[in-house]
Amino acid sequence: MKLFRLVWQTGLSLAPVAAVLLAGVIAILSLMPGGHSGGFEYSDKLNHFIAYATLAAVCVAATKGRWLFLIAIGLVVYGLALEAGQMVMPFSRDSSWLDALANAAGTALGVMLGRVGLVAGNWVDQSFAGD
Repeated sequence: MKLFRLVWQTGLSLAPVAAVLLAGVIAILSLMPGGHSGGFEYSDKLNHFIAYATLAAVCVAATKGRWLFLIAIGLVVYGLALEAGQMVMPFSRDSSWLDALANAAGTALGVMLGRVGLVAGNWVDQSFAGD
């Protein structure tokens, strides 16, 4: 279990860097030209949902489960800002309230899963601390 502890603590210490990088990647992908993902009719919404769920879970890990409400509100505002940014871009980007809704829903799930993951990880870490 010492390996688990090492991986757990290393992952938590890298989470803030991962959160910033992931937020940057989401911004770049949201604001760059193109943006049509192909696939089935709502695959773009699924991409939004997964991206924001992942970002939210990483943000929860980065803050070690503190400020859950602020993370959720902050990421919803971030998603809205990127959607608004798409409206003013000089090239063809489609801003959509459905994208914003997918971002918000992904954020909600990511905050919940991030919190559950921290609780479970801490329980395992404490349960086997003597190993």
